[in-house]
Amino acid sequence: MHTDARLLISFIKSHKSVAKDTSARWVRTMLCMSGIAVSKFSAGSVRPAAASKAGVATVPVACIMVKAGSSRESTFAKYYNKNIVAASDLFQDAVLE
Repeated sequence: MHTDARLLISFIKSHKSVAKDTSARWVRTMLCMSGIAVSKFSAGSVRPAAASKAGVATVPVACIMVKAGSSRESTFAKYYNKNIVAASDLFQDAVLE
């Protein structure tokens, strides 16, 4: 029985906890696959990245604010409404379509 209290455990033999660098790489990969440039957003900025991407997709600001947990539009504008630079990768786009 494992006594490790970490959230992510590797499924590869030895089944140790996943390092923070590994989980950060997974998050960056998902951001990139979502069309978000990882040069602008880090693994720790998933919420602003998702909110900004939703804004680009013309999701109403009120809906984004609810999901982002923001109650004031000024807070949303300051912390969550960032410019999205589309990550374009021909190989990635071809494989994911």
